Amino acid sequence: DITPLQNESSEYRVTTLQDDQRITYDANMILVATGGCAAPKLGGTKEGYQILQKLGLKVHPLYPVLSPLYIDDADLRLAKGVRLDGNVTLKLEDGTTYKESGQIQFNDNNVSGIVIMNLSCYWNRCGKNNESGSLYIDIVPCLTWDQLKELILTQKENTPNETIAFMLEGILPKAM
Repeated sequence: DITPLQNESSEYRVTTLQDDQRITYDANMILVATGGCAAPKLGGTKEGYQILQKLGLKVHPLYPVLSPLYIDDADLRLAKGVRLDGNVTLKLEDGTTYKESGQIQFNDNNVSGIVIMNLSCYWNRCGKNNESGSLYIDIVPCLTWDQLKELILTQKENTPNETIAFMLEGILPKAM
């Protein structure tokens, strides 16, 4: 149990209670390691940030670092549960571009997976600063746009009475 920290000029005083006995420590520097506030169900709190603020230290606004990316698109739910490998490009308003390749998971209102989690820290920082960006997901990375277009046109020519879903069989998962 730690009582409030005191900042005395350039030194810190920390008082703790051990076996009902007060012990005081003086230090030039302190390291506060309390964990994050991301998972309250697992015990995460903002207590560490509150301690730092009481010491007069500046705490920057908090934002998620690893998270799914929520997308406002009703059709996304149609791909719910689909996992596939692809390339994801995040292009921020200022022109900065981040790219990741790997597994992408589609959910009813978000995309996730390691690739998305890796990019989410940049996206969330962007949103925190009221900036915007664009997310590009290439779910057929083995083909260029021209190759994909040629493949679909060839399928259409060879099987003119088939649906687009039939033509895309083997290219996209059936759930899409």
